[in-house]
Amino acid sequence: ELACMYSITSSMPAAILAGWHVIMSCRYGDSILPRARCSILGEFVRSDCDKLLMVDDDVSWKAEHLTRILNHEEDMVGGAYPKKNDKMEYPVLLLADQAPTIDKRGLVEVKGVPGGFLCISKTCAERMVEHYSDRIYWDTASEKDCWALWDFGFQPEGWHGEDYRFADRWRLMGGKVYCDAEIPLGHTGRKTWEGHFGNWLREQEKQKGAA
Repeated sequence: ELACMYSITSSMPAAILAGWHVIMSCRYGDSILPRARCSILGEFVRSDCDKLLMVDDDVSWKAEHLTRILNHEEDMVGGAYPKKNDKMEYPVLLLADQAPTIDKRGLVEVKGVPGGFLCISKTCAERMVEHYSDRIYWDTASEKDCWALWDFGFQPEGWHGEDYRFADRWRLMGGKVYCDAEIPLGHTGRKTWEGHFGNWLREQEKQKGAA
């Protein structure tokens, strides 16, 4: 949590200088993570904000990377942080039908990204709540309408967490999901695992080529 708060406070000045007006909205004490994410999404839909950056309190980043992810024009862009183990693995679902390619913006199209550093546009949110209007429910915590777009589900490849399910729903509408592979992120548990997804991805491709 301390690493995350340091990242937030250090990156605010750069975001403000870049023209962003940043509003923080926190959820504490909810043991059901998908419900907390749905509540934040509902608040975003009702706001006049242009972007929503979903941040988990165990994720950390460098000051310039808040502005970087906000500046992308794509509707759904996430950052990739390492899993909490020493194997250096990333919770990113790559597309099965094409090799991952990082473009000049640092983006790679993917099937799913973790929700702990995920930026979505107002267009994305509004289209999703309209398309999935049957998933509306009354949130007793906020006493507002919310949409159950973050939940767990079973897919042919196994269980999908709420972040993958959110990406699945956007892709089923014809939307695309991207990961900014050039944003290094930290993931804190018993220690902080730091990694750079782009470098890891290039190393994986190099090893495949050498095999």
